[in-house]
Amino acid sequence: MEIKIYVDVLLLINMVFDYLLLWTTSFLIHRRVETLRLLIISFFGGLYAVCVFFLPDFVYNLPCKLLVGGGMTLAAFRPNSVKKSLQYVLVFFTVVFVLGGMGFCLLNYTGFGSVFGAVYHNGSLYINLPVYLLLLLIVVCYMMLKTVFAIGARIAVNGKQIMLLRIDLNGKSVQLKGFYDSGNLLRDHQNRGVIVAEWQSMKSLFGNADSPEETEMEWLSLEFTSLNGKGKLLAFTPDAIYIDKGRRLQQMETLCVAVTAETLDFYNNWDAILPHDFEGVDERNEAIIVQKVNGCCQSSGQTNI
Repeated sequence: MEIKIYVDVLLLINMVFDYLLLWTTSFLIHRRVETLRLLIISFFGGLYAVCVFFLPDFVYNLPCKLLVGGGMTLAAFRPNSVKKSLQYVLVFFTVVFVLGGMGFCLLNYTGFGSVFGAVYHNGSLYINLPVYLLLLLIVVCYMMLKTVFAIGARIAVNGKQIMLLRIDLNGKSVQLKGFYDSGNLLRDHQNRGVIVAEWQSMKSLFGNADSPEETEMEWLSLEFTSLNGKGKLLAFTPDAIYIDKGRRLQQMETLCVAVTAETLDFYNNWDAILPHDFEGVDERNEAIIVQKVNGCCQSSGQTNI
């Protein structure tokens, strides 16, 4: 049976598929990226898919595939080192291999391909469906992926020690969901533990500046070592730190708070990592487990909780 190929449908299908690949990669590497940027990069990925569908096969050789896929990954996540660049690209191609392989098997070995009128040429996918059914299929696939990741995140956080904190500085306050991590051995210059927090959750203390460098704060520089290598974090000492005990706030020892531009948890189960010797954690696992934090402990600064 002859199938008419509509360029706009071909572009839409591959654009959305590229978006799902990049979105899945962002979840795995814990990098939250603006939806608009992912859509723009996915659009160019869709254009490449249109080209390889109609142009000679040399456009779809291995170097071209690696170049386009790697370029999309770097443009989406903008890593700040060669090591992270290689890591992100490797994760992206792993996602392509797994999800693309699953989709290929589903369409070719289950009969769904003939039902949907699927055509696969030079790595570019075309599905012969009305636009409204195509959009419905895209939404279903997206919701399925999002549900699977959400369930996985809930399972991963189950039983973890998460405490609600309040950080005060110069008359302003923010709330943080602190995850107790026994592997956080970062110390300040006085050999005390350090809380690591997302900048997005802290910036209301500093007039909502886009980065710590744009503030007038005199920052401390702390060196750290992680699985990804060595680096430095900017840190400050707040006026006070409180632990939410439910009906009351308990002031604790004032520790340094280091800030990072990285997303600490993709699903916002926590936005800060507590040091291994954090005083609010009891050795007998009697620490407060915060299951619901929304609506608790009002703060004077705007936060993302």
